[in-house]
Amino acid sequence: FFFFKQKTAYEISACLVGSEMCIRDRVSTQSTWGKLDKAIISIMETDKYTLHYFDVYARAEAIRIAFWLAKVEFNDNRMTKEQFAELKASGKLPFGQVPAIEKNGKLYAQSIPILRWVCHTHNLYPNDPDHAYHVEVATEVINDIRPTVTKAWFSPPEQKEEAMKKFLTEEIPPQLKSLE
Repeated sequence: FFFFKQKTAYEISACLVGSEMCIRDRVSTQSTWGKLDKAIISIMETDKYTLHYFDVYARAEAIRIAFWLAKVEFNDNRMTKEQFAELKASGKLPFGQVPAIEKNGKLYAQSIPILRWVCHTHNLYPNDPDHAYHVEVATEVINDIRPTVTKAWFSPPEQKEEAMKKFLTEEIPPQLKSLE
């Protein structure tokens, strides 16, 4: 009698799905089961993530949300300008910029590739090519909007209210309509 232990697999890791779960659930003896559990947990514990960014909602926020949605623990290193300058001076940051993600001591940069990597690695990215296309379009629309919102947000104080109003009423609606 074949017993499918789906709940146990999800308790061990949300990313154990499909063929990996089926292979794991074919194990017939408890002693082998225990060894396999320990091996899986050991592998999972070796992936240590640290997200390096400032204490603001900006380019790293989508990465933080993706980790949260995937239920992946990570160190959220919210740096001061001085800490960033020190890290940058160390030469460890790819391209000398943040956000950067550190996985097991290796640093990766560029917010959108990091976000895509987290989503692919932790099964947040759609398998269906049509759905994946729509995810990519939404990502690029956000990238298209980013410079405009940044310009409005950092306008001189006397122009900021008008710049934000123009952004929200004239520039965002056509972009969002294209996503419908």
